[in-house]
Amino acid sequence: MSNRLLLRVELNKGRLGIPLSKLSKVAGEIESFLKLFCEDLEIDHEKGKWIALNFQNSSVIYDAEFIGDSTESQQKDYHYYLEKILTDPINVSNGKIKRKTVLQYANIAHSLDPDEPIGLGIYRGDYANPTVFKFDRKISSEITSAIENKVEYYGALQGMINGLYNIASEKPYFKLRDTISTKLINCYFADSFYNAVVDLLKMRNAIIHISGIITASRIDRQLECVFIRSGDKIELAEQYKPGDLDKFFGSIPDILEGRSLRDYMGDVRSSDE
Repeated sequence: MSNRLLLRVELNKGRLGIPLSKLSKVAGEIESFLKLFCEDLEIDHEKGKWIALNFQNSSVIYDAEFIGDSTESQQKDYHYYLEKILTDPINVSNGKIKRKTVLQYANIAHSLDPDEPIGLGIYRGDYANPTVFKFDRKISSEITSAIENKVEYYGALQGMINGLYNIASEKPYFKLRDTISTKLINCYFADSFYNAVVDLLKMRNAIIHISGIITASRIDRQLECVFIRSGDKIELAEQYKPGDLDKFFGSIPDILEGRSLRDYMGDVRSSDE
């Protein structure tokens, strides 16, 4: 895999030139997308810069490359998530890649003519033959509509792990059988949790608590996925023990404020009417 952070850009391919105002606008949208993308991957773009190089004499074709520091893990994430965005932008937002980043990706095509596609490409292993994916204003509008119908928020779930998936081309994730909805939810997690997830799988019918960034649909109000970051949690739920319920009785001795339970409940019911 390439350790360079590159993006191939192809504009107005097969046509004669491009207006400078359009070129400036599209280049600005691409840079804004790349900066948000770096922020999602915790790459400090403020200490580096994106430059254009390797121009070709064929309309406008060039590479955008990040000149700055990045770790091997960040480079791996860059190539993995960039391909996800270019091939399936609607479903890539899972907590790691934020909604605003995908929306900015869609904005790249807004300045183009209706019949004018833009090509964005990725490099796999070498720098000679990038794989280019094209999209236009129609696809851009579809992406924007779909992403705006999703909502992200920090929350917690409880359930049982239904399976761990560690496909070579994918980030590891497990399916959680949610205790409340009984639905299976894909839970993507930081690499630091891998051993903990494997240990939890060894416990038959274990109930776990997780916290992280939840993605849900605004339309049908269904949970879609969870992204569990390194600072979030995956842990075994505390088991109920005989006598736990009894601990609640008398735990708030001043709640009645000198009234009898009958009078207190009467006041509560009256306040609800």
